[in-house]
Amino acid sequence: MDNNKKIKVFIVDDQRVVRNVIRKMITTDPQIEVVGEASNPFEASELIPEVEPDVLTLDVEMPRMDGVEFLKKLMPQYPIPVIMVSSTTEEGSEKAIQAMQNGAVDFVTKPDGGAITLESTQEELIQKIKNASTVNIERWLKQVKYKSYAPTLNPTAVKSFKSKYNLIAIGASTGGVTAIRQVLSTVPKDFPCIVITQHMPPGFTATFAKGVSKDYGLDVREAKDQDLIQTGRIYIAPGDYHLIVNRRNGNTHTVGLTRAEKVNGHRPSVDVLFHSIVENKLANETIGVILTGMGMDGAKGLLAMREAGSRTLGESEQSALIYGMPKVAYELGGVEEQLSLSQMVPKLKTYLNYSGQYV
Repeated sequence: MDNNKKIKVFIVDDQRVVRNVIRKMITTDPQIEVVGEASNPFEASELIPEVEPDVLTLDVEMPRMDGVEFLKKLMPQYPIPVIMVSSTTEEGSEKAIQAMQNGAVDFVTKPDGGAITLESTQEELIQKIKNASTVNIERWLKQVKYKSYAPTLNPTAVKSFKSKYNLIAIGASTGGVTAIRQVLSTVPKDFPCIVITQHMPPGFTATFAKGVSKDYGLDVREAKDQDLIQTGRIYIAPGDYHLIVNRRNGNTHTVGLTRAEKVNGHRPSVDVLFHSIVENKLANETIGVILTGMGMDGAKGLLAMREAGSRTLGESEQSALIYGMPKVAYELGGVEEQLSLSQMVPKLKTYLNYSGQYV
C-alpha cells in the first residue's frame, strides 16, 4: 500500500460506545481514517460497497446475525481484510477462532473491564489494521478454503519408523491459526512431539487446541508446566506464558511455562521457545519451523537452532499471510528451506525418514 495513502477502515459493532472508542483509538494514527460504521451486519452490507474500505473491524457477538455468519456472507461478495473484535468469554473465543477459519485475518479482544477499556488495545489494533491492509485477500481466501483438511490416513501404522528427531518446534503469529491447522491436518498420529508458540491472548489457546484436536483426531493440548515430551503429543503455548523445553534425565524432556518479561513484544514468544531448545542442548534432535507473522520474533532463535544442529524450515512468501517472520529468519540465515504450507509435512517426513504405512 502507498505510504502516503490513508488506510480506510469501516467499523461494525452493535454498541455505539464501542464504535466511538474504536474510532477514537485508531484515528490517533495519521495513516488511518474511519470511512464509515454500522450497528449491525445488515446496515454494514449496504454501506461497505459505497465507501470501499481497506479494512473492516467486526464485532464477534451481535444480535440477529453474529460476526462469523456475516463474515461467511460478506467474503464471497466483497473480499476485504477483516479484524474481529472479540470478548474473552468461551463463546467469544470459539467464534473468533471460527472467524479465522472463514477468512478473517486477525482479532483483538475486549478487556473484561468494559467497552472503555478497549483503549488498552489501541497500539495492538492500530498495528493489526496496518498489517491487514497489506494482505492479498483474494489469495488468502483461496488458502483458507482448505476443504476442512480432514486427515485421510488411518491412525494405525503397520510399519514403524526410527528417527533421531524427537521434537518439532513451530512458531507463528498473524495468519498462524489457519497455517497451523493446515500443517496439522496431515500430521500422522505417530509423529514426534510438536510444541507450538502461536501469538494469541489468554483464553483463546485452549479453544484453539480443543478445536484442532477434535477436527483432526490428534492429541492437541494447551501446554501445562512439566508436561512430558512424547510421541503423538502436540502442545500449544498458553496465552501470556512463554513455552520452553527442558532436558531431564536421559531422554526424558518436559515442557516448562514461564511468565518472564515479553520478548519482541510478545508472551508467548517464538524466540524464547527456540532459544530454550538450544540452551538445553536439544537442537540436534529438533526440527524448527517458522510460519506466517509480522515482525521478527523467532528469527534469531531459529538461526541459533540451525547453527546448533537443527533442521529448519520457513514458510514461503507464496503461502504466508504475512511474510514477515519467515522472511527475516531466511535473511538472517536461519531457514534451511522455504516451503509453502502444503509442502511442510512431506518435507518433515523426509527429515524424519518417515515410512509409516497405513491401512
